Amino acid sequence: MQSLVEFAAGANQVEKDVFLPIYEHLSQETRSSIYALRYLIIKSIDSSLSRKVIREGDSVLNIGCGFPMNEIMFKSWGAGRIVGIDVDKSVIEKGKVWLKDLNVDDIELHVGDALNIEYPDNSFDVVVSFSAIEHVKGWENYEKWVAEMSRVAKRDVVLTTSNRKNWLLYFLSRFGGFEHFFTRKEIERLFSRHNVSVVLFDANTLWYSGYIPYIPGKFKSNRWTLQLDLFVEKLTRLNALRGCGGRMGLIGEKA
Repeated sequence: MQSLVEFAAGANQVEKDVFLPIYEHLSQETRSSIYALRYLIIKSIDSSLSRKVIREGDSVLNIGCGFPMNEIMFKSWGAGRIVGIDVDKSVIEKGKVWLKDLNVDDIELHVGDALNIEYPDNSFDVVVSFSAIEHVKGWENYEKWVAEMSRVAKRDVVLTTSNRKNWLLYFLSRFGGFEHFFTRKEIERLFSRHNVSVVLFDANTLWYSGYIPYIPGKFKSNRWTLQLDLFVEKLTRLNALRGCGGRMGLIGEKA
């Protein structure tokens, strides 16, 4: 497990002493160290993409932030003002407890609506949103989501979401009632309509056993399935499968 924790820290591009408190708090929240570790490996694409655009002193807004894992990472990279918003008040309140427990200050967490962001135009150097847009329904709302990201961004936008090109995960997710899986072209069109040019695309999580429906969690979340997930994940790096990860991400530059 120690080597997997070190791998996950490296994948998220943070020092181990930054990663460990995040991992420990998420393990307590989910009551499963395996689930927490798998999730942090899955979301490493969020970190790898945002790390490419967040510069020292940058102001950063995270839309649909959930627990403040990303915000803590951003601070370790030297970001300036860091704000996370989420529509779920209970998540924001728990996130504030996390920050207090970890003695982390200078991070703002607020209840906020991604479709009506209460900040002026060009308020943040970088605006990010990680696997959250698929939780709303309908193209009108997808348009609003990207339009608001672009409006409050001064320079860069980072968006990750579920990737329909991974047909296996997409098929399995239908049984579990998972949210919308986007195509890369759909996100690119949304970006282009809202003054954002795509400068980088990437994908990871070729396989994730947690999507398998109707199987008890202890059979899906253990060391063996995690090792299987990681083995298959390495295949994502092959050129033929490069764009087929279950979680895809795009960096956009504000025109």
